[in-house]
Amino acid sequence: MFRAIVNSNAADVTELRVDEAVYVAFRWEHERFDIHSLWILTVSVATMADVNAIAQQFVEFYYSTFDANRSNLASLYRWADLLFSQRQTDSSMLSFEGVQSLGTSNIIEKLTGLPFQKVMHSITTLDAQPFPNEGISILVTGALLVDDGDQPMRFSQLFNLLPKDGSFFVLNDIFRLNYG
Repeated sequence: MFRAIVNSNAADVTELRVDEAVYVAFRWEHERFDIHSLWILTVSVATMADVNAIAQQFVEFYYSTFDANRSNLASLYRWADLLFSQRQTDSSMLSFEGVQSLGTSNIIEKLTGLPFQKVMHSITTLDAQPFPNEGISILVTGALLVDDGDQPMRFSQLFNLLPKDGSFFVLNDIFRLNYG
C-alpha cells in the first residue's frame, strides 16, 4: 500500500475512485485546479515482496510446463472480464516474434505449432512490477536450446498477469529472440 500525506491547508479535497487508484484533487482558497490537476496519491497494490514471489512462481511454472508440454499452458490463457466492459471475452493475447494471436485456442495453436520438438529454457533475469487492478508485469530474459542444439538463443519475454478466481492469468505475452 502506497500512502501520501494530504496537506492540511487544503480547502477542499475531492476523491474520485477509479478501480484501485484513489485520485485526489485539491482546491485551495485562491486557486482552482481543473481535471488536469489531479494527483495520484494512493494506489493499493500488493507489496513488492509478494509481487516478486508470485512472479518467480509463475515463471518457474510457465517455463517448466513450456519445456515439458506446451499444450498444458492453456489454463494460463483464459476468458476474463475486460476492463471497463460488461462482457466476458477470450482476452489473452500473444505476440511471438511479431506474429499476434488472440484467444486461448489461437495462442496454444501457435505455441504447439512452433518448428521444434524439444526446448529447454534457462532464465537469466526476472523483473516484476505491480500495475493497476492488482496485476503484475514480468520481464524475463534468458537463453533457450531447441532440439538438442548446442547454440543457445537469447530471448526476452514480457507477461502481464491479472488476478482471476484466486489465481492469475496471462493477459499479454510478448516474446522476442534477441539477435546480435
